Amino acid sequence: MKNSANAKTLKKTVGVSLTIILFCLAGMVTLFQQCQRSRPEKVAPAKLMQTQVIVKEDIGYKTGNDLEPYEKERCLLDLYLPEKVKGFPIMVWFHGGSLKRLGKDDAATKALAGRFAREGVGAAVVNYRLSPLAKYPAYIKDAAAAVAWVKENIGRHGGNPEAVFIAGHSAGGYLSLMLALVPEYLQEYRVNPMSIAGIISIGGQTFTHYAIREERGMPNPETTPVIDEAAPCFHARKDAPPILVVWADGDSPDRIEENKYLLAIQKMAGNRQMFFREIKNRNHWSLVTQLTDPGDPLAGEIVSFINKHSRKLGLK
Repeated sequence: MKNSANAKTLKKTVGVSLTIILFCLAGMVTLFQQCQRSRPEKVAPAKLMQTQVIVKEDIGYKTGNDLEPYEKERCLLDLYLPEKVKGFPIMVWFHGGSLKRLGKDDAATKALAGRFAREGVGAAVVNYRLSPLAKYPAYIKDAAAAVAWVKENIGRHGGNPEAVFIAGHSAGGYLSLMLALVPEYLQEYRVNPMSIAGIISIGGQTFTHYAIREERGMPNPETTPVIDEAAPCFHARKDAPPILVVWADGDSPDRIEENKYLLAIQKMAGNRQMFFREIKNRNHWSLVTQLTDPGDPLAGEIVSFINKHSRKLGLK
């Protein structure tokens, strides 16, 4: 009789546990489906305009006598401005490269900046200090300083300071998300994060970046996930600018899942301005290298997102 009672208790316990697991899984599926319904409406990619582009190079976005030599060397940006267009939106672009390499002069970065400027969206492409010469959070603070410079100065170059978008690929996407979700970085430079018109993260890390894990001496930094104060996911919040999260169907599985987790945790925080796109037949790097292809669907999505949220501000 005792064995029979124990068996019944075990069966009941297993049944309850399975019910809880299935309930949790169903909840995550529902959250992801809600994120899908939050996707912005489809807009046909804008046709390539023939606007000429003015390029202004190597503008220092940090000033002062206390700058270190490496800051002076790296804290520069280039402006790609649509000629004879007034009040255009401006995209502050942060390059990828694992927080350890590359820069604003890379061919892909220069090409995409020119492409968007020809479509009437100005671009400020930014260099920031790199690891390991710079340590967390130096590169995030550089990114915030660059955005602050653009907000303060783009009006003198024909752009609209109320239509500033922050965007980037890979490590640049990580920087964009940190500025969106950790208000203190922009506030240090007297910028209200909610004054940013929108955020575009393309293949960005949403957990603590593995370059930071490496700086901390963690074993196997690329395969040891961490979510702490250096992770966008750690700072899930209801009040944030509209965020478009993009990944490729051919990206690494961990990067895809990181971005899906950010969507889910932001939804749980009550944020209703999270949007996402999965781009088919692309990998992590072709996400950015194909942005300049005629009729590229991702380029069209970016222009659509910028135009939509500029209109919401009454700017277009």
